[in-house]
Amino acid sequence: MPLYSDFYLHVVELYNIQPEPKTLRLGQIYFNKLNEIRPDIAKLIRGTPFDPFFKERITNVVHDRVISHW
Repeated sequence: MPLYSDFYLHVVELYNIQPEPKTLRLGQIYFNKLNEIRPDIAKLIRGTPFDPFFKERITNVVHDRVISHW
């Protein structure tokens, strides 16, 4: 299992390599990749205020919540 920091760097890389205009939000990529790698954590945050799917950025509270379960 990757470290959280490696996971997040991969998410940012996936976001950045999208052609312009970007079709996927950072939160969308983050959640989809989290669901792939750690579905247990994705299930915990899905539909809660910690779910970043519809966001353009990942807030510190989301990082902290996910890290606390990593």
